[in-house]
Amino acid sequence: MNKIRVIFRADGNAQIGLGHVTRSLALADMLRDDFECIFAIQQPSDAIRNQILEVCTSLIELPLATDYIQEATALLSRLQPTDIIVLDGYGFETLCQRVYKQAGHKLVCIDDIHAYHFVADVVVNQAGHINPSRYSHEIYTQLCIGPEQYALLRKPFLEKIKENRSSFDRKKLFISFGGGDNNDFTYSITKQVVEKDLFDEIVVLVGSAYPYMQNLQLFSEEHSHIKIYQNIDADQVSNLMHSCMAAICAPSSVAYEYCAVGGLLFLKQTANNQLGIVSFLINEKMAYIFDEQFPFITSETAIEQDALAMMQSQRRYFTGKSNKAFLKLFKNLAFSKELKVRSADDNDLLLFFQWANDPEIRKYSYNSNPIELEVHKKWFQNKLLNSNSIMYVVSTSHEPIAQIRFEVDKEEAIISYLIDNKYRGKGLGVTVLLLGIQAVKATHQTVARIIGYVIKENIASCKAFERAGFNKDEADSDIYPNSYKYILSV
Repeated sequence: MNKIRVIFRADGNAQIGLGHVTRSLALADMLRDDFECIFAIQQPSDAIRNQILEVCTSLIELPLATDYIQEATALLSRLQPTDIIVLDGYGFETLCQRVYKQAGHKLVCIDDIHAYHFVADVVVNQAGHINPSRYSHEIYTQLCIGPEQYALLRKPFLEKIKENRSSFDRKKLFISFGGGDNNDFTYSITKQVVEKDLFDEIVVLVGSAYPYMQNLQLFSEEHSHIKIYQNIDADQVSNLMHSCMAAICAPSSVAYEYCAVGGLLFLKQTANNQLGIVSFLINEKMAYIFDEQFPFITSETAIEQDALAMMQSQRRYFTGKSNKAFLKLFKNLAFSKELKVRSADDNDLLLFFQWANDPEIRKYSYNSNPIELEVHKKWFQNKLLNSNSIMYVVSTSHEPIAQIRFEVDKEEAIISYLIDNKYRGKGLGVTVLLLGIQAVKATHQTVARIIGYVIKENIASCKAFERAGFNKDEADSDIYPNSYKYILSV
């Protein structure tokens, strides 16, 4: 059976850096065993082309252009109907996204600026402490936020998280400012570090698009403890980082990679779009600001103590789970393309009865007793006749997999759902919720708020509501004991 294709669209060069390419390739690396990964890029250099083909099965080379809407329209002729599209870049705004969505493709946007309206099925932002309300998006859009589940890390860095690192080579420092570094922070920071004379070895990593290699090499010849690396693979980078107890990085993919390895991290902001990552890493004690803290570092013992403490904070957020989370996400995207939502009818009476009496469903219901058939018949018929009670069935091409129910009262609708036991544990809860919300809004435009009540022990359902963008609050304990109240404005 042929694998579903994932088409990654990102650009990278000396002017814009390689951040978009790097994190897209990290995602491709997580998916390539289960999906066919293809990369579309404008005029790549030989080094970038080789880097891409180490991860992806093939590459689509695009001509240089700034009209991304026209480009998307042209690219459609090279796509298959089942292709999932991943966009990573600031030019892929709302109208560009619509080109892919209107052609029927599932669409994922990797974002860090929340600057425009999203029509994508999924928006991924690996920064922490991002309030979902900062995003403008469609009802069906799923927001995947934060590094605990959605850190875009290559496999060697995910593996490093599992290692129990308890000691360091305290005289070794890692420096990297990404693949481009057009403003040459690499040289200026390295020069400052050399003047401080704290480290026996300074490891400097530059990317294929770094334009100042000659100057850096001349400087390193004057200082033999500087070791320069360029165009090395992820295994080598992770091992280099692991050999260093401290690092100075841009707050970008490379900083996240160092957090995964663990150690003392100093950040030097190089672009406006990095402010969210800076704030998150600093507030959670996973990094220091270079200009504020590094000048005052004088003791090797203090460096080691800070490195161990900082690594503990890093381990709270960099969990090594993102490969599983992304794989589940993309499998659900591929699966959801075949899902249909229809209104329930008389023929669904026994189906709803069987679902309702499933032991797992009863366990998390406010009345856990089994339901008798006659009681169910009366309830089901009343719901079908009540215009404020809306019941949907979600089906594949060959069988029903879930139900979604709404109780509408003017501008509010209370939602409940359940998934057939054959399809549980696959992360489909958020997909089912969003399909139901999209369906009810199409027929009840006056509904402005969706509310769900979930027993706290029902962890899977709680996560589904949260990932669907609902805000969590405590429910009225007299009516909904031991429960959360989830609220979504639509």
